[in-house]
Amino acid sequence: MEQTNGVLEITIDTPTVTEGNEIVILHIVGAGVLAEQSRKYHWTVKNSREETFLADPDIRYFSDTEGDFKFRTTLLPPGMYSIHCIYKEGRQVVQGSVTLTVLLNFEATPDPSSVVEGQPIKLSITPGRTRKKLVRDATGSEGAVPVPAKLSMFNYDWSVDNDSVFPVGKPGVTTWTWNTNGLDAGIHTAKVSAANGLGDFVGEQSIDVTVTQRNVMQGDILPVTLRRTASDPTDDQALWVAIRKRCDAINFSNYNHFIEYVFCGADVANLVGNA
Repeated sequence: MEQTNGVLEITIDTPTVTEGNEIVILHIVGAGVLAEQSRKYHWTVKNSREETFLADPDIRYFSDTEGDFKFRTTLLPPGMYSIHCIYKEGRQVVQGSVTLTVLLNFEATPDPSSVVEGQPIKLSITPGRTRKKLVRDATGSEGAVPVPAKLSMFNYDWSVDNDSVFPVGKPGVTTWTWNTNGLDAGIHTAKVSAANGLGDFVGEQSIDVTVTQRNVMQGDILPVTLRRTASDPTDDQALWVAIRKRCDAINFSNYNHFIEYVFCGADVANLVGNA
């Protein structure tokens, strides 16, 4: 068995799963675990508060050639977990851990999905696919039965176009009214993130809503821009050009150049125009 400084190396096939009847495979690296050796591996699953949720025999021996163990996530509510394993043989104790995130099974739906700017949209959180739990009958046979989603146990925060965040404020509130007043016409995205009572992130959903521009109504404040009034060309525009050129020719700068040339012998190149 590979071990480094007393550390047991563990891998997990799916570190993030959605709650439901999912099987997670845990692999002991470098170990060909035989059935009679499996009882030397002691497993516990703890949440972010280090509270134990599962222990042997919830995590079961699976393969005698690969060192695999398995368990079902139906036993875990949504949250972040640390899966610990301790191997004991005589006085030898080796341990390791791996993390697992169980996501909440939910969907976000808009009502309606297309509105005119200014109309409210009701956003609701609804259960996702049917969650099932593994049970055993009186004969010991296993079967899966539907389990209702407990969405009221979680906190939800909404954001619009990855910008403003609107916390619902208290657990169990699964609806939120989105005021579209002031939104530009186009497709906007609302996103909801969920967290459990420990603050662990347990999933997010996004929905797109189409907003169309509404017509101008009485009382609306509209932006106004003033521009110069346009004028049509006239036949005397050439005269304006001639007047402008004569005015430039007798300006003080040209007059000064002329005086410098007459009385001081300045370079004639500095004389611009005719005064």
